[in-house]
Amino acid sequence: MVENFIDLGCLDFRLANADGTWATNNLYSSREDAFRAKGRENVPNAHIVELDTRLEVGKVCELLADEKSVWDEYLSVADSMNPESYKRKWPDGYRWIAVYVVTGGSEGMYLHVDVIYQGGARELVLLGKTLTNWRPELWESAGRIARRLGA
Repeated sequence: MVENFIDLGCLDFRLANADGTWATNNLYSSREDAFRAKGRENVPNAHIVELDTRLEVGKVCELLADEKSVWDEYLSVADSMNPESYKRKWPDGYRWIAVYVVTGGSEGMYLHVDVIYQGGARELVLLGKTLTNWRPELWESAGRIARRLGA
């Protein structure tokens, strides 16, 4: 197990009886999968319950606070201008997490934390910046973040 691993949680669905007891022990990755299984399970009065254990994006950023000394300008939610983006749940349904360092257009270096979906679409989730260029600590920090997020 990786030291300081961050469990991002997941979004699952389960079938329940009308009284709230679990109809089955099966977890489904989408509401549609649970709905299809409902027809096969022959469970009376079953309904679909969402089990969302995903962390808020702002909370993930807080858990990476020890990396903020490397990304001394900021390490933040990508859409930090929108206060609601901190409360947004970590994305679901992605296939990979990509963590990488790029050179800024006019100054400094940037850390990108993206999720990549099956079809290749990407979503920038976290963004870091430092005005310092070409320090090995930048790539070491990206590696630590990647390991902690399970990339």
